[in-house]
Amino acid sequence: MALTERISPYADRLIDDRELRENLREVLAASRDAAQRARGQDRKKAVRDHRVRRRARDAAKAGAAVITALSEPPPKPKGHRFALIALLGGAGTAAFLALNPGARAQVMELFGQQPERAAPQTQSMS
Repeated sequence: MALTERISPYADRLIDDRELRENLREVLAASRDAAQRARGQDRKKAVRDHRVRRRARDAAKAGAAVITALSEPPPKPKGHRFALIALLGGAGTAAFLALNPGARAQVMELFGQQPERAAPQTQSMS
């Protein structure tokens, strides 16, 4: 299996999921802030610095959210089955009434309208 085939589902999720992108952005920003704050200090002081620890903790929480979101299956799209069935039923009924003059006349009588009579066609002998 090629690397692109293994990465493809994760890349698709990252492109499609806005919340996942925001969590990843938060991971990167918090990590960068913690690293910049710790850079000017010696190691012991950086470890004891509350701001560095808080930013590292925020990055870890956001990272856990990203990992959780990537490990869960993507949400299924919501089905609009009833609307589709109603649309197909309406289209089928309209087609039936358009092609069947007897049924069309009965429906028009139900709604109190006079069915249109087809004018007799006269053929001229030429």
